[in-house]
Amino acid sequence: MAFGFMITGIIVTDESKSQIGLLMLVEAAICFVVTVLCLIWFYDKPSIPPSISASETREPLCKSLALCLKNSNFLLVFIGFSMIQGTFATLVTLLDPIISPYGFSSTEISILGIIFILVGILGSLIVGIEVTATSKYKLTCFISSLLSLVTLLIFTFTLEFESLVISSFAVALVGLVSAPSASISYEYAIELTYPVEEAVSVAILNTGAMLFGVLQICLGYLFGNSSLAICLVCAISLAVSAIAYLLSKEVLIRAGVDSKKFG
Repeated sequence: MAFGFMITGIIVTDESKSQIGLLMLVEAAICFVVTVLCLIWFYDKPSIPPSISASETREPLCKSLALCLKNSNFLLVFIGFSMIQGTFATLVTLLDPIISPYGFSSTEISILGIIFILVGILGSLIVGIEVTATSKYKLTCFISSLLSLVTLLIFTFTLEFESLVISSFAVALVGLVSAPSASISYEYAIELTYPVEEAVSVAILNTGAMLFGVLQICLGYLFGNSSLAICLVCAISLAVSAIAYLLSKEVLIRAGVDSKKFG
């Protein structure tokens, strides 16, 4: 994603919007190469299961879907994840109309996007280590949503300074606290829905994130792509996300299976 921001800033500038077609071709070529590599080298599963639970037989697709939709804790995580990741997608998609009214060029907007993604990777690494040690999925997801709301408000109000340095710092904070929620929510959902196949619960979460992202983008468009309106929609979504995570009950079924088998 960071590389995508970089090539966008290089190919499409304020003076060459006509190069968007070229950008699409470059991105298509990259996706084609990645797809071929996946088809050649990706295996269905590792030769040695990474855990005891991973070696167990899982539920079939239709039953897995039914179990997920009946699981109230999973549905709360679904709402929380969809809201925060939908906001993440909205900010990345609408970064240009959010920031450009404050005098930032296309190149500077690309720089902010790269900072957002790279600092998000760092945040995911740090939080991943913390959750591996503590297994505090619910608390981590709740704090991530809450801090994402706070940092988004900071980012929104510091745009008035029209400073690349200040906005870079603010967008870095948003990326640092919001990006980790994705991987942690995946693990949290998988714990709640075991013995549902991991791919099923994760696919449902991703579907919700994309749908809510599209909805937020449409709402931003209805409000005329106003910077304040877009950020307000995202802030409300983050507040709902924090509440949903807080209401969920942390039942770590998969971890219980592994610990029981090892015990």
